[in-house]
Amino acid sequence: MNAPYTIRIFVPEGDPNGLRIIENVNWTGTGVAFPRDKWESALEHGNIKKPGIYILWGYNDDPEDPRIRVYIGEGDYVPDRIKMHLERKDFWAHAIVFTSDNLNKAYIRYIESMLVARARKYNRCIVENGTDPAKPPMSASDCADAEAFLRQILQILPLVDISVFDEPKITYIKKDNQDSASTTTEQKSKPTDTDELVMVVPCRDWGFNKAFIGENSWYYVRISAGKIDRIKWCAAYQVAPISAITHLAPVDRIVQFGEQGQYKLIFSSPAVKLDHPVVLGEAGRGAMQRPRYTTLSKLKSAKVLDDLT
Repeated sequence: MNAPYTIRIFVPEGDPNGLRIIENVNWTGTGVAFPRDKWESALEHGNIKKPGIYILWGYNDDPEDPRIRVYIGEGDYVPDRIKMHLERKDFWAHAIVFTSDNLNKAYIRYIESMLVARARKYNRCIVENGTDPAKPPMSASDCADAEAFLRQILQILPLVDISVFDEPKITYIKKDNQDSASTTTEQKSKPTDTDELVMVVPCRDWGFNKAFIGENSWYYVRISAGKIDRIKWCAAYQVAPISAITHLAPVDRIVQFGEQGQYKLIFSSPAVKLDHPVVLGEAGRGAMQRPRYTTLSKLKSAKVLDDLT
């Protein structure tokens, strides 16, 4: 169980989405969060004219990979680094800077290295850093102090809507799809209950081959809270020129993925091709612009998309 803690957030301009100065009780550090267009306010009110660690992030407009883009950096004088990124990096819309009178160069580089490593490990964002910074040589006690500062940072970041440095939360585990030594892939892919809920997702060619088939998963989907624990299967609707539901996979678990209420469906076994694809038929061209739901019995008997309703 995580220990409780208290966070103090000061909003100097009265805008909860603008400049925020964040402190954790009994912590020597300070976090200064601000939108890109509030940089001058952050410079004036944020007490960031010192060494520190900073994180820049912005949303990605790539429909195939809408994860946020994140850059992690450090500097001996943070304002110089931020000013440079204002000129050279267009993607970021938000930033947070962490400073402390107790941070030295080694601590800062250590924390930067750990943040980059965590972001890459959990793969919830696109890391804009071109290289992975190495940890500096430090004593065991100094490493412990830097880790303590890092823990404070990780407690604050979700409060400014960035959780890419945390392990994705498993929302639902489908117990009856767990691997068994006596169960073959073919057996696990066979329907067991014709009323089970199926989530049908539209797939472009790139995403279908990379994720649905290549990674046995599908991600960046929004799911209503009441449906999360009911989804047993995921079906792939391949867009034009195929325009048909062609593959079906059993869902093993659903995890949080992305920073905009999105989820990732992880399959318990590879998708299998349907014997009879469910074609678009007379349904309008926009009928599969977003995920839709049906039951396994309807999917099995359907010939055209309208048969799923």
